[in-house]
Amino acid sequence: MIGVAFSIGFLLGPLIGAAFSLQTKGHEGQFYVAPALYALTLAILDVIFLAVFLKETLPREKRVRNGTGRAKSFLSLFVSVLVSVYVSVCLCLSV
Repeated sequence: MIGVAFSIGFLLGPLIGAAFSLQTKGHEGQFYVAPALYALTLAILDVIFLAVFLKETLPREKRVRNGTGRAKSFLSLFVSVLVSVYVSVCLCLSV
């Protein structure tokens, strides 16, 4: 399964790069904004997909009894995504 994912990535990656290259052919300066926002969108969609479709594998009897563990893990995930979005936006606007 991982081999198939790599094969698809090796086929579609250069194709997407060429599309972005043609799109920004006449532009100077911030030619990297569109690919960076595309990568950010894919990363956010990946996190949402994992949060929705990835099931918990830890048995119920071994899980933390109170609800704060779940809230802390969600908060940690939210903060890490928020920081990555902030850094991406700052890098795009810095030039």
